[in-house]
Amino acid sequence: MWVEYYQIDALNQNPIGGISEDADFLGTRDDLTSIDAATSGSPRLPTRREITALVGQVFVPVWLRENS
Repeated sequence: MWVEYYQIDALNQNPIGGISEDADFLGTRDDLTSIDAATSGSPRLPTRREITALVGQVFVPVWLRENS
């Protein structure tokens, strides 16, 4: 994990216990589809007009996180 690699003591620097509310994955559109199916999220794929290296995003409703 990058926190260990850079020797960051995340709990002392951020007493809330988290660094961000998201997770980044390196993958393809097929991976995005799999994550979407596993989390019951909703995918967002960039349009062809958007110039980006981003494959896509999966938004997971907060209520799913709170009830799991």
